[in-house]
Parts: sequence; structure tokens; C-alpha cells
Amino acid sequence: MAPYSYRSKSWREQNKESITAWQKQVTDLRNLSNLENWTSERFEIEIAQRLDADLRKIWDFGSKYSRRYRKSQLGQAFKKALVEIIDYGTIEPSRKRGLLKAIETTRRKMHGKR
Repeated sequence: MAPYSYRSKSWREQNKESITAWQKQVTDLRNLSNLENWTSERFEIEIAQRLDADLRKIWDFGSKYSRRYRKSQLGQAFKKALVEIIDYGTIEPSRKRGLLKAIETTRRKMHGKR
């Protein structure tokens, strides 16, 4: 499912309050990062610390995978997911399950456990 599909948009509309609170946190972090001259890695670490367990798995794996395999379809999907996490602080539940399953499958294939 695409991050800007009808289903994702309607889900975000239902969870508007938590998304607004998240966007305020990110704005505050950006202001603080500008004041303290943070690197982009430090900013990413601060965002990752504010995520729940499932989103943290997606964030950690997705950021490494999308940097390593930039042109792959999965790398592009993770890049879109990371942007969505920064923008909204969450991902629509069915899309989140799909990304978590992709992480499990990719790890299994990368480490040779079939």
C-alpha cells in the first residue's frame, strides 16, 4: 500500500491529534538541532528514540537498507516509509505489518536462513 493511498490518508485523518503532537515534537527537534548545530545523524537518533518498538525496527533496518541499496525497489519503499515516519510519526497498520514482514524476509534471505 502506498503512503498516500486513500486508506492511509483516511487512517491519518482519524489519528489527527497524535500526528499533530508528533509534528510539534519534530518541529521542536529541528529548532533545537539548528541551535546546537546537530549533524543529520544526531537528528535521526533523536527521532528514533521517540518511536515505538515496531516503528523503531522499521526505522533502524530501513535507514541502513535504503542507504546500502538505494536503487532497489525495497530500498525506495523504505525511504518512503522513513519520510512518512518523520512527517507523521506513524504508519498505517496494514502497511506497517507489510514492512515488518519485508524486514523479516530480507533478514532471513541475507543471512541464509530459509
